[in-house]
Amino acid sequence: MIMNAQFEGKRTDDKLIRTKVFSQSLDQIWERCTTAEGIKSWLGDPINFSLHPGGPFYLKPASEVNQLNTEDCTILTVLPKRLISFSLSVPERFEEARKSGLKTWAILEFEPVSWNETRIVLTHLGWPSDSSWKTVQESYSAVWDIALKRLAAFDEKISEKSKAAAVGIGGVFFKCEDPKKLKEWYHNYLGLETNEYGATFEWLLADGSGRKGMTQWSLFSSSTKYFAPSVKDYMINYRVENIEHLIENLKGKGIQFTDELEVYEYGKFIHLLDPEGNKIELWESPD
Repeated sequence: MIMNAQFEGKRTDDKLIRTKVFSQSLDQIWERCTTAEGIKSWLGDPINFSLHPGGPFYLKPASEVNQLNTEDCTILTVLPKRLISFSLSVPERFEEARKSGLKTWAILEFEPVSWNETRIVLTHLGWPSDSSWKTVQESYSAVWDIALKRLAAFDEKISEKSKAAAVGIGGVFFKCEDPKKLKEWYHNYLGLETNEYGATFEWLLADGSGRKGMTQWSLFSSSTKYFAPSVKDYMINYRVENIEHLIENLKGKGIQFTDELEVYEYGKFIHLLDPEGNKIELWESPD
């Protein structure tokens, strides 16, 4: 974090923390928080704003958030699409605290939850121990609730159809002359924990839920018909959400499917060809 001399003085460990998931992509919400036009849409017109450490951060606040005082404030830290921090002044109505000339600072952390959702963690800290600052802190607590509500007004009301999308790699399959022998090679020399289907790599979902996902690695005989009508020696399995809607969307665009949707206890599957004849397996996990 970048700080400067304006933060000298006795501070407390008090923090205002707000965490909220927005139905906006990381690109969308970053632009709304770090560009003049984006800021104008929910906080008011920037008077002087430049996105770099040491750059000015002076806004003309919207009436609902007129206690978000950025007079003579600066950008402290910028990590593109990850974090921005800036200083904050004391609003004029808090005369005693304002006389100190001290500033607090706020940190906004951005974390993508999915392709159309972003989590923001807001931390406002640097509160002096003087009792005259307590009302300033309480004021900012209310202001941040209003500000985040204004930002949430841009949340996209996304239908189940539009949310249908590939969200990761579910599996990698390829042909070989001797699947058993090659599988043993990968086990002996690369340490893969193999089974009759190949190897399974587990990972945690990025939504912070602690749920597991998996990617399957499998070998097939060079004579397999499973990749047909593709003549390629490999096939990728894509993990998808809302597979029925995705199929409907793709059929409306003339995509060639090679079979119909099949449902098993371990998920839903369907296959299609991309424009270069690669066979693709779509899989929606039962989780």
